Amino acid sequence: MAGNENGFLVQPGDPPELADRLLTLVEDADLRRRFGEAGYARVQERFSARRYVEDIDRLYQRLAAENSRVARMA
Repeated sequence: MAGNENGFLVQPGDPPELADRLLTLVEDADLRRRFGEAGYARVQERFSARRYVEDIDRLYQRLAAENSRVARMA
């Protein structure tokens, strides 16, 4: 299960593997909790309103700098 921080990746078209992973989750409440907490943390880190505003701000800063550079060249 190395590398599975917030869920399992299952090969497409492999129902036995999917069934095995689902059974693992059914039987392991601690694993479900850890996956849930890790998934929640990832969403907060990558998709929060704060992150969105920071990303937009960086984009505007970059565009303003590029526009300024182009204007000086003209």
